[in-house]
Amino acid sequence: MYIRARVTADARNDSVRKTKDGSYTISVRVPAEGNQANKRVRELIAKEFGLTFAQVHIVSGQHKGSKMIHIDN
Repeated sequence: MYIRARVTADARNDSVRKTKDGSYTISVRVPAEGNQANKRVRELIAKEFGLTFAQVHIVSGQHKGSKMIHIDN
């Protein structure tokens, strides 16, 4: 399954919210440096869907706020 996400790094709180169009808005407290934000996004999505970290992959947008995430079923 693929999901679209808009990510904000250096936020006040970690959060995952589903929008009306089916995409997700994700906020992470860590900075967008050294792949820290991407790692935290994967952790939050894994927790949201009840998966392991290894089952969540960012397939595009590694260096952007808009990401495409693949979830292994």
